[in-house]
Amino acid sequence: MADPPAKLSDKDRHKSKKAKGYSNPVTIEKKTETTKRSQNKVLMPREQCIHIAHWIPRGLNMFCDLKQAIQVSLLLEQEAAEAKDGDEMEEEHIKAACRQILDACDTLTHARYMHTFEYINEHAPYLRTLFGKRKKCEELAQLIGEMQNMINHTRSEDASHLKSRMGSYAAPNPDKKLICPPITDDSKSRAQMGFHHAQLGKLLCPAKYLVEYIKDLHGMKNKFDSASLKVTAALWPAFLYPGNTAGEDFDLEDIIEGLFRGYLLERVTKHIFTSPSSALKAGVSSRTRACNAKLHGMKEVGAEHIAYAVVQARFAISSLEKWKDHDGLFYYTDFYTRIVNLIRARKDKGWVDSLLGHYNEKLFGNENGARPSHSPNTKCSKDNDMIAMEWQRATRATRASTSSDTASVPSSALDNQQESRGKSVPPPQRSPTPDLPTAQALSQDDEGPVCKPKQKVIPACSPTPDPPVDSHKRKQASVAIPIIDDDSPLTEEEPEETNRSAKHARCRSSLPVC
Repeated sequence: MADPPAKLSDKDRHKSKKAKGYSNPVTIEKKTETTKRSQNKVLMPREQCIHIAHWIPRGLNMFCDLKQAIQVSLLLEQEAAEAKDGDEMEEEHIKAACRQILDACDTLTHARYMHTFEYINEHAPYLRTLFGKRKKCEELAQLIGEMQNMINHTRSEDASHLKSRMGSYAAPNPDKKLICPPITDDSKSRAQMGFHHAQLGKLLCPAKYLVEYIKDLHGMKNKFDSASLKVTAALWPAFLYPGNTAGEDFDLEDIIEGLFRGYLLERVTKHIFTSPSSALKAGVSSRTRACNAKLHGMKEVGAEHIAYAVVQARFAISSLEKWKDHDGLFYYTDFYTRIVNLIRARKDKGWVDSLLGHYNEKLFGNENGARPSHSPNTKCSKDNDMIAMEWQRATRATRASTSSDTASVPSSALDNQQESRGKSVPPPQRSPTPDLPTAQALSQDDEGPVCKPKQKVIPACSPTPDPPVDSHKRKQASVAIPIIDDDSPLTEEEPEETNRSAKHARCRSSLPVC
């Protein structure tokens, strides 16, 4: 007698179904729901604070001391409120301590701190609810510490990712030739970067020394190492300028010409804010995955974005293995601040607009950023119906304005003709002569000219002046024709009705009354 088949355990049965290709539809549905839920996840209040900390170094303040920024911003708010209300509730020693904290920063730093503080209040309002509450002091300190760690981590992470890509980003034509000697992703090759590398040294060299550096690499490097020639943040490096040899067109008499237009800076900017895959492409990135700009609602390029990319690009081609705030005599904090202040405080607004428009075009494909404007002065484009519509509207408005100016010229010939016809009869009292279009409308209609009987001199009768009501109607006929858009259906209807009533009023007033 054959043995009964052995019962399979749940575990073996699951393995058997998996081997046969079976799948549980309920499990698949749950996995799909979980995936969708993770994609559309609503961040909790604390998670919102950590999320925006990613953006603070990239778009607000690269070297942000978050605790100090919040402290200074709260003191500035308090000072503004006291100045408005006229109340001074604090003691003198407390006011002196607050004033000492504020005086430690200049006005530009105050503005940068307030900008960061306002961004946090808008996008992570939970942090604001912890201020001034003793029971929440520990939570507040912990949350600020976590956000500060994220700020530092984001800055270091971007730096490390860029470092390994400099072999192609730093080459003028990477599709033809990479830089030589090549750069690999290890600390040994990084030690051979910076001024130790022939090509990278040209990019780091201050633009004003570039010609001498190209002629004598070793001699100029020795001067830099010995600090007889100082490489500091006060001198713009050559990679900030355009040219296959970056900085080759630098003009010492016009230092700002071409500044921040170098190919390395453009590639690093696209790498950070759009994607690494778009850095070497000529157009805008077409990837479907959200980039840093979209994740944080970046609509246009600002001074802080350019300054962040400049600092990261400079660090990426240096010989430093880990992130530091200085490289010899070159201090990155000073470098960053100088760039932000230059762009924000530059009096030449044309240069600033051109620079920001250049990078908006690189990142968003539009010089206005992610907010394209439809100005009526924009030239009509066959590829953009919105621009074409605005251009057509502006053209119609100009045409209507021109026709209005022409219609305002009085018709002297018509006045002379009417005066010659009525020489024998004292002229009746009438309102001022209407404009040319209205006068023509009063003299004829669709069926023919208005009937004007010959006036005879009758001694026994004196001409009767126009009734006030008719005079009012005739006056209305001269002003009741509005300038209406060409497309409006009222253009052909309202003047016709007004002219007809004016015509009858004129006929009645021209008949002699015995």
